[in-house]
Amino acid sequence: KNAFHVLRKRELGFSTFRETQRSCERSLIQGLEQVRQPVSKMLRSAFVCHFFEFSQNGYFLATGGKNILLYDTTTIERWNSTNIPEPQDEESGVVSSAPFKVSLSGRLVGWNILDVTTTGTSYQPSFLYSSWCDAVHFVRLSEDCTRVLSHEPIYLIDSPVNRMAIFGLKCVPFTPNLFLSATSGGCLYLADLHTTQVVRKINAHTFDCNTVDIVGRGNCSGNLVVTGGDDCLIKVWDLRTPYSNNSNTDFDKPASRFDGHTEGIAHISTAKNGINFISNGKDQCLKVWDIRKPIGKTHHMNSLPWDESWDYRSGLPPSCKRLNYKISEDCSIRTFSGHCVLRTQVRCCYSPCEQFVAAGSQEGRIFIYCMKTGGNVKILNSGENTVIRDVCWHPEAPILMSAGWDGAIRKWSTNTF
Repeated sequence: KNAFHVLRKRELGFSTFRETQRSCERSLIQGLEQVRQPVSKMLRSAFVCHFFEFSQNGYFLATGGKNILLYDTTTIERWNSTNIPEPQDEESGVVSSAPFKVSLSGRLVGWNILDVTTTGTSYQPSFLYSSWCDAVHFVRLSEDCTRVLSHEPIYLIDSPVNRMAIFGLKCVPFTPNLFLSATSGGCLYLADLHTTQVVRKINAHTFDCNTVDIVGRGNCSGNLVVTGGDDCLIKVWDLRTPYSNNSNTDFDKPASRFDGHTEGIAHISTAKNGINFISNGKDQCLKVWDIRKPIGKTHHMNSLPWDESWDYRSGLPPSCKRLNYKISEDCSIRTFSGHCVLRTQVRCCYSPCEQFVAAGSQEGRIFIYCMKTGGNVKILNSGENTVIRDVCWHPEAPILMSAGWDGAIRKWSTNTF
């Protein structure tokens, strides 16, 4: 049974709307399968994958090592893989069976590009990327996205530091010249692309600020921002609030706070409805939150003592005592478990219908959970013992893309159409 037959049955009056909705969702998820080989292979670990749209054309960005690839997704349903040879050197860096528009080498990368985001400008395609340095790089492309017009750094601090990483990037909707950076040291920066100056610095978290996202992308004004850090806390910030903008150790007060994770927050993804968001934690849990239900003002999280003996980058899970620890003030509305957030900050995402969430995992699998039932509805296995670091759903087609530490960009498609 495929989606076409389900919809045809509804049109003939043989099923209700609710039955049709459940059948369509089930058929789209259960039909996901992997192409036999990766559609692209990079010399170093693939870290980020991201869909975006410009001038009614769809594009797909992927990064690995210092390489950035931009694909035209008009032919994504025909992307077929063959036996791709391994890349031989850092200069070539990439072997791909899918046609890409631009291949770009990042600057001041360190060991890998950490995040990428599009600026959302309507007059010129462009994107930002970050890595293990104190600068965000701004790349402008030609109108047909085949040439790089400019490639410039935007420094967030005046004097260089020994250790700085920009873990998360997000452009502010409806204000495409502004972007947010989640950095090591727990700071959140709001900067201007045109002036290349920092507009605001927020002392957000005690430890590293690992992720940032905009609440209600596409439907709201973009004034509310949600961040997650290694202090196990999720905080919501209102960009209309004047924060102290100081450089000392005083922490700014968020608009609201969400407690529930017992280890650091690896990634946050918001829903388009402006209400819900999901977080992937190093406590091996994916949690769903309602922004209208933060922790009460009189409550304080009974945080676990910092465990210096355990490091998620080692690939070993935390002790059973810490995994089974429950926070009495946990205000999440649903919790999923089964995937492994180890060795790197594994990411998660919503499906286009927002009825499912997907998360990568350390052992080369992708877990898909159902928001309605709270269960695991699908596990996709890459067949490789490698970390699946990032996943992203195509906004329209039943296609899921993933980026793995084996350097592979994989396409997971459905056989229902």
